[in-house]
Amino acid sequence: MLIKYTLPVIGKTEVPLYGETIDIYSFLEEHRQIFRLRNLNQLGVISEVIHTARHPKFEYIFLQLYLFDEIKDLKGVYPLNKNIYETITGTELLKIWALLLSIGHMPCTFPVEKAILRILFEDKKIKDNLLSSIDSEGIRQYSEKIIEEQNIYSFYHVLSFIKLFKYCHGREQIAFSKRCATLLSLYCFDSKKASLNQLKELFGKIRRFSYVMLDSYYTSGKNILNLEDLKNFSGVMPNEHLQALINCMDSYLLQQIYKTRECIIAEVLLYQAI
Repeated sequence: MLIKYTLPVIGKTEVPLYGETIDIYSFLEEHRQIFRLRNLNQLGVISEVIHTARHPKFEYIFLQLYLFDEIKDLKGVYPLNKNIYETITGTELLKIWALLLSIGHMPCTFPVEKAILRILFEDKKIKDNLLSSIDSEGIRQYSEKIIEEQNIYSFYHVLSFIKLFKYCHGREQIAFSKRCATLLSLYCFDSKKASLNQLKELFGKIRRFSYVMLDSYYTSGKNILNLEDLKNFSGVMPNEHLQALINCMDSYLLQQIYKTRECIIAEVLLYQAI
């Protein structure tokens, strides 16, 4: 299966999906999650302050899917072409995580998610009702912990799990939803398996590279990073100067874009309104 998209930084691209990744993508399409991600603003309320900073979350996801393929043949410690879980390779598991994690994000992202998290933390009845759909003791305990700790940066994991179990209708879909939740839990849960932890590390690197690449483009109109940078950034021994550049860009985006006075005010007003 090929999915195609025109990325502003790269141009017309296509990404192949294999095995269970095809089934998961089709499942998300069936439940209109791909449509939703194509229409969900990646930067949320920030785009209401900086009008050029407007691109769909699907674009961010697709860039990750594309970059996973770009680095799959790099020599190094990352187990991209090996089977990591049953017959699923490292590259395909990365794609599965990128697809399943993103369905949990809400419109306007963190202000809305923070408000929902506050409600669940304060009202046990609402929390128990919402988590009752999760048909897995381990995942329910993980979700309880996220809510109890008010971990806003991992709360969308909980929302992703809730959605997956919510879509259980009929024996086959129940089994498939549970399978998706199991694959997602490989990312969310702690693991002692070295290959899985290496994959998580790489996943974090690619997600960071992707949002720095896209957000800097949309907020400044400049293409700061390219695919050659990606290969240097993802290698066993990343280029120190490139690492410093990405750190600087990440800091710049945080201080000059995400956390400007105007953006903070917009987020606070939205949070209070909810």
